[in-house]
Amino acid sequence: MVTGKCEIMHQYSRAIMHMREQKNLQRFGLIFGAGIGRDFGFPSWWGLVKRIAEDKIVSGGKLIQGIGTKTSISQLLFQNYKSQVMNSIPNGFDEYNKLNSYIQSGWHRVIHDALYKDVPENILELKKLDPYLKDYLSIIKQTKLTINYNFDDTLETLLSDSRLLKEIEITRGFRTVWSADVQLYPQNAVIYHPNGYLPRGFSDKPSDDLIFLEGAFGDQLIESVSGHYNTLSYHFSQNTCLFIGMSLEDSTLKHLLRKNAILRPGHVHYYIHFLHDNEVIDSEQKRAIRSANFEVYNLVTLFLNRKGISTLGQLLSSSDEEVELIADEVDVPTTYRFFLTGSVCVGKTTLVSNFRSLRTHDEWLEKREAEMHKDPENVQADSIIRRIDEWVAQQWRRKNFILYQAKRPGIDIIDRCSLDAFAFTPKNQWREKAVFTRKTITPQKSKAKLAKGEIILLLGEPKVMAIRAMKLQKDVTAEQLAYRQELLRVVYDKDAEGIIELDTREKSIQQIAKEICRIIHINEYKECDLQGRLEKIERGDIFPILKKEEGSEN
Repeated sequence: MVTGKCEIMHQYSRAIMHMREQKNLQRFGLIFGAGIGRDFGFPSWWGLVKRIAEDKIVSGGKLIQGIGTKTSISQLLFQNYKSQVMNSIPNGFDEYNKLNSYIQSGWHRVIHDALYKDVPENILELKKLDPYLKDYLSIIKQTKLTINYNFDDTLETLLSDSRLLKEIEITRGFRTVWSADVQLYPQNAVIYHPNGYLPRGFSDKPSDDLIFLEGAFGDQLIESVSGHYNTLSYHFSQNTCLFIGMSLEDSTLKHLLRKNAILRPGHVHYYIHFLHDNEVIDSEQKRAIRSANFEVYNLVTLFLNRKGISTLGQLLSSSDEEVELIADEVDVPTTYRFFLTGSVCVGKTTLVSNFRSLRTHDEWLEKREAEMHKDPENVQADSIIRRIDEWVAQQWRRKNFILYQAKRPGIDIIDRCSLDAFAFTPKNQWREKAVFTRKTITPQKSKAKLAKGEIILLLGEPKVMAIRAMKLQKDVTAEQLAYRQELLRVVYDKDAEGIIELDTREKSIQQIAKEICRIIHINEYKECDLQGRLEKIERGDIFPILKKEEGSEN
């Protein structure tokens, strides 16, 4: 069972580094479901329904024996409760609004009593039952919005108790909301209960409504489609979230996640698949679950038990120094780099824009040199080509140094790669270009060798790329694009370590982004030694042998 810090780091280092970076950028959020309450004594959904049925006022024991969904049974129980109350209402309740409020208030009291029946009131007893929430309290305090799909106030109670003496004097430590207007609260530690809020003490102001009945669930789903839950959808689109205690059975949540996965195929969230302490899932089962969650919802799945969830929280909230020390101990990287490259107009820049939760690096740091819009064969003067070569090399000198200097935990996606220039160089000049590249980008005394990373080489249909090039005022033919693409396949040989070819032909941008997303977040990470490949080109070990040659060569 994976539980210790070293074990969790070894298995999920990429996810941890990504979530930590997002947290530091204030673009991270926690999403809690019913699973977090089991250890405190809160019932499961079905357990809550059965408790409500057993209430003397509801008298619904026979109803739960029928056939139907859990939510439809809860609707039956409410109607049964309403009938019982209507038969014994006191005088003065003939006004509809007053009667409706009386029924609603009583119903919420029934749910409240069933919800908190086995949950200790004493905070010390409550904390003894806490298997992992304590390890996420500091994260809640540091992030703007935490979403809790439960009714209860356990998170709020633990947050309040975790305050320091100086904090007690000036702040409650959190703000609880249940309306979708969460943008009205520009502060940290806002806890949003989309299904409603029912604290243990009614003096703490519960929400007016609870999403517990089938009609309410249906209304919530309709409202999410029509725009009422735009704020929640926006939160999912702009932040990286970690789902804890969720079963993925909530209709509205599934709709929002699916919508986000379709509209933003490069954006992922993290989902904890809970394992009981004695539960074992083999590699094939894990692969199937991981693949299904990713394909449908863009969720990266982490398989953890209680101790593992606790350890993950500790790793997400620990200092950079401690986390990097643990990563070093188990020999896993803290920085993951992905170079996205390919021929002109294959779609690199458009695809990079789909990965806004990653550190993105643009193709160039400055405005391009004149005539770079032309294929080298269409540039008349050698002096212009030399000027362009020098400009490109200097750009990569600066870009590579930035990557070297800013080697901080997280995931980088880089538009183009440092050896792309060889695809625009005659083959008989490759060794000469390699010497020039090495001396310019990685000077002899420089420690900043070519940054390593995984190469994703995009392959496109030359005729299609030529049409795109024409629209962008680029002077290049389909034949030239095909040739440059083949040269890139020599520079970045797919059989070498850390290089992947991705065929983009007859695929939409969304489909390609999804495949790249899988490479970045799901597949095994392997680095390409770009400095080593440059030196091989300089020695002549990497050399193009193609049918078409430049100029008058045969």
